[in-house]
Amino acid sequence: ADIINDLDDNFIDYEAMKNSKIIYTDSSSLDNGGVRSKTVISSYDIARSNNALSAFNLNNNYYITNYGPEIITLLPKIDILIGSETEAKNLFKTKDLETAVLKYLEHVKILVITQGKQGSLIATKNERIHIDSAVNSNKIIDLNGAGDAFSAGFLYGQTHDYSLKESGELAAKTAAEIIYQSGARPNHSLKIILQW
Repeated sequence: ADIINDLDDNFIDYEAMKNSKIIYTDSSSLDNGGVRSKTVISSYDIARSNNALSAFNLNNNYYITNYGPEIITLLPKIDILIGSETEAKNLFKTKDLETAVLKYLEHVKILVITQGKQGSLIATKNERIHIDSAVNSNKIIDLNGAGDAFSAGFLYGQTHDYSLKESGELAAKTAAEIIYQSGARPNHSLKIILQW
C-alpha cells in the first residue's frame, strides 16, 4: 500500500517544520477534507506562521479530476505552485494558458508551469520568465522522475537565494540529469550542475 494513504499528524515532525525554509507536498496528499487534507492544511499553516514557504505540485491530472475543488481552496495557502501546462489548464477548465495563469496568480506568489520540450514558464504578478529546456533529446533514457527532479531543482534555488530565472534554469538542468539515466533517483551527485 502507498504510505501516503496513512498520512496523518503522527507522520509530521512539527518542531522540524518550524525550522524549515519550505514545506512541499502535492495533490496525491489530499483526500477531499479527510485526515490527509487536514494534515496538509496544518503543515501550510505552520509554514506561514514560521515564515517558511509553502509549495505545492499539481502532480497529475487524475488528482485534478478527483480533488480539483479542494486544490482550488488550498491556493491561498500556497506560495509556489508547480505543474504541467495541461494540469494547470485543467484545474480551471480552460484551454488558454494565460487565463489559467491569471487565476493562479490571484492566490499564489510564484507559478511554475512545465511545458515539455518548450521548457517552462515562471510567472508572478509582475513578470513572466521563459526557461529553455536543458534536455538533449539524444541522451534521454527514462522520463521517470523528471517532474520531481524539476521541482527539487527549483525549490533548492528558491531556498538558496537564487533568482527566479536561476532557479528555473537549475530545475531544467536537474530534470535533464535525471532523464539521462534509468530510474528516478540520481545515480551520481547532482552538485556538478550547481557549478554555473
